[in-house]
Amino acid sequence: MNIADIKLKPCPFCGREPVYRVMDRRPGHIDPQKIKVVWEIGCSGDCFANISSTRWHHYSDEIDQDANVFDHIPEWMIDMWNQRA
Repeated sequence: MNIADIKLKPCPFCGREPVYRVMDRRPGHIDPQKIKVVWEIGCSGDCFANISSTRWHHYSDEIDQDANVFDHIPEWMIDMWNQRA
């Protein structure tokens, strides 16, 4: 799911707006095209509420130029963040 298409609820603890982050790490000693993608939804305040997920991805210019894996957050993370007890 593309991050531009989703609606995230405010932080369940402090009510501030959430932020979405995605990071990539390239451990070149393994495979220069294999990257570790980390997605995170978290509070923009100081309460440190967050959900994160990590996945290995074999980066390919031919494939990833059309479908940017960095903009596609796992749907279970959105559901989990938006759940309220």
